Amino acid sequence: MSILRARVVVAGEPTVGKTCLVNQAVNSNFNHQYMMTQGCEYHVKEVLLNEKDPYKRVELHCIDIAGQNIFKEITFELLGKANLVMLVYDVTNPDTYHLLRQWYEGVK
Repeated sequence: MSILRARVVVAGEPTVGKTCLVNQAVNSNFNHQYMMTQGCEYHVKEVLLNEKDPYKRVELHCIDIAGQNIFKEITFELLGKANLVMLVYDVTNPDTYHLLRQWYEGVK
């Protein structure tokens, strides 16, 4: 069996829906009530690459990081160790979109 592993960091401003997005992807669960993430949350999701070959899988290690400034130091450290980065913003709040530039610079 061959398993590829990838570290996925989900980042963005507070309250844009990062935790809801990760929960939906990992658990197929949309929770309308949740506590704001403190630090980070870690989830593992195994994904089958090809239904005809059950031995080819990807193990996604999803790290949902808090968007508050107090956690920026740990956030940028985690971003540097990521294989994939998903930057998230709230379509109803244009400020969160404009602040993605800062997140992008942090990734670089």
